[in-house]
Amino acid sequence: MTVVPFFGVTAPAFASYSVATSTYTFAPTSFSEQGTYPITAQICDTQPLCNIVNFQVVYANHAPAFSTTTPSTVTVNYQVSSNYTLPNFSDQDGDSITLTAT
Repeated sequence: MTVVPFFGVTAPAFASYSVATSTYTFAPTSFSEQGTYPITAQICDTQPLCNIVNFQVVYANHAPAFSTTTPSTVTVNYQVSSNYTLPNFSDQDGDSITLTAT
């Protein structure tokens, strides 16, 4: 059997294929690589009969998020000290987060 993991398409720079395990690995390292990548793989036996499978790899960055809904208004009273603590926040991609308050 012959496997052509990137049949007729250019593999993204962050993609590789292991013949030993029949596994694709996608490991993007830059936000500039975000996008949708069509992948076509072809397998052929010795007859030669072939089959093709098509799929897409989507690399997308996600915005950071608060763990709960934040209020649109915080009420404070005259001459009373008030504190407001933001809910926990995180980025599911593990990116660094910058918090800016205005």
